[in-house]
Amino acid sequence: MGFPCGQECPQPATTASGFDRNEARNPQLPLVPYVSGQAKRPHKLKMKGQDYIETERTILRKLRIDDAEEIFALNLDKEVLKYTGDQPFENIQKSKDFLTNYDQYEKYGVGRLAVIEKATSKFIGWCGLKYNPEKDEYDIGFRFFRNYWNKGFATETAKRCIDYGFEELVIARIVGRAMKENKASIKVLEKIEMTFYETFDFDGNDGVIYERTSNFNQKRSPNR
Repeated sequence: MGFPCGQECPQPATTASGFDRNEARNPQLPLVPYVSGQAKRPHKLKMKGQDYIETERTILRKLRIDDAEEIFALNLDKEVLKYTGDQPFENIQKSKDFLTNYDQYEKYGVGRLAVIEKATSKFIGWCGLKYNPEKDEYDIGFRFFRNYWNKGFATETAKRCIDYGFEELVIARIVGRAMKENKASIKVLEKIEMTFYETFDFDGNDGVIYERTSNFNQKRSPNR
């Protein structure tokens, strides 16, 4: 069960355990960009030793096994999952298993990130980039607890992740996917300056793909 790209039924909220900000600034595994396939991915892609990223109201850090309860609770909400194509985890252990096996950071140097609200130190959802090796493509995704919807958190964090991808990771193109009925997520994609690219089949539903390209990389191949 993977995190879908670009889904945010309006903008979810969270009930989360406390958060140690020192841990946010010093996670066990630093984010490292994916540089395999050397002919396509230049070694100048570097995170410059940065272990976390911030917005005005949040800290974004890697998902950890101790986020299992929050991830489990987030995916229990039918409204949160309505437009994602996902199913709830059967139990917290399944959530832990998912987090244990989540390999985007190690393989590709990107991944969905836990969003921690600075004011409360609570886990309020996740946001971040994901790399799809079959499509050779990066996408932006986000999901929040429902009581954090309509407060701008999805736009704020997604914009930061997009900017980081372009400016620090030298990614040339990032896409966002949503069901056509998911007007809230589409609005977020538009707010972060993505434009409509094409329609697609989203698990039997009408879906849309939005894209944004880096000005610096416009003359390069689609993702390099």
